[in-house]
Amino acid sequence: MYIFKLAYRNLFGKGLRSWLNFLILSFAYVVIIWMQGFLVGMQHQAAQAMIQEEIAGGQYWEENYDPYDPYSLDSAFVKVPSKIGIFDVPILMSRAIAYPQGQMRAIVLKGIDSKQKLLTLPTNTLNKSTDEIIGFIGTRMAKDNNIKLGDHITIRWKNANGAYDATEIKIGNISKFQSPSIDNNQIWISYENMQNLMKTENCATIIVKDMNSPIQNFAHWNFKDPEFLMKDITQMIKMKSVGSSIFYFILLFLAVISIFDTQVLSLFRRRKEMGTMMALGLTRTKLIVIYTLEGFLNAIVAAFIGAIYGIPLLYYSAKNGIGMPEMTDDFGIAGISTVLYPIFTLKLILGTVILIFILVIIVSYLPSKKIAKLKPTDALRGKWTIKEN
Repeated sequence: MYIFKLAYRNLFGKGLRSWLNFLILSFAYVVIIWMQGFLVGMQHQAAQAMIQEEIAGGQYWEENYDPYDPYSLDSAFVKVPSKIGIFDVPILMSRAIAYPQGQMRAIVLKGIDSKQKLLTLPTNTLNKSTDEIIGFIGTRMAKDNNIKLGDHITIRWKNANGAYDATEIKIGNISKFQSPSIDNNQIWISYENMQNLMKTENCATIIVKDMNSPIQNFAHWNFKDPEFLMKDITQMIKMKSVGSSIFYFILLFLAVISIFDTQVLSLFRRRKEMGTMMALGLTRTKLIVIYTLEGFLNAIVAAFIGAIYGIPLLYYSAKNGIGMPEMTDDFGIAGISTVLYPIFTLKLILGTVILIFILVIIVSYLPSKKIAKLKPTDALRGKWTIKEN
């Protein structure tokens, strides 16, 4: 117990220097936890947006379909299996050329059931009439091509027979989607109209699976689970985590180097005190423990100080979210809305605290190793010589 009291007295006896170390270290706690929660929240929000708007319980892909090869759409459609779930949603796709405002733009034309309830898309605005085809687009598509609600867009496509045809689509809805893969250069129309345009019957390019329906093996179809479909966003978050790690390293370096510097200076200035304690019977091992314990107390006190202002800050961020700049929408970053809500898990908080504890103990122990060879007689005279081997 007396070792703890000595470490406590020595730590708070340093005055302002100790409090500066507390504040720097507490800032490292709060910022690292906040930024990690920001990334976790970004990944969670992006995943939820993709599930709600695009992938649900996964997708069946026609065996020729390649989302990175638009030319694969020329042959990537086949009959919808008769045993799909009652809530599964078939989507038929085709390459097309749109002429908004007299300009030519390569797009993907997609047909989806106007009565589907699986995805949070405004499919109720679509119609089945071939006299005037109603479609919807996303805000990115509208902004990039200066399209307004009610505009008529001429499109040209190639049907299943290889013949080219053209028609006009009226934009009946412009919605903001978090997932850019259902927005960029895409026009959505009803599944019935899409089949009429493509001269096909009951065909699809992909089938979005309901979350509660079982996974089935269909000929000419390959199932892609949500983990596979969200691979891109997961990789993006990992890349951002790597970039953030550089900032974490700098922040931790500044925090621990201040403690290291304090410990080295303390050892240099308190040589006589150490010699006196050793002369009174305190072993070198216990002296090392005292100095290492001082560093550990630094981490504990900093954690309490960080909790005082960090908990309200993190709670406010998690409850009210963080406003994102409009440029994120221009870049088409998947799943990023105007407000992002960080997520702070117990694992994240404890992991950060334990990591900083370990680092602080290490940098506190390293300078104190010289005490193991310190000669008490030299220390009493204020010298810093070491015992010869």
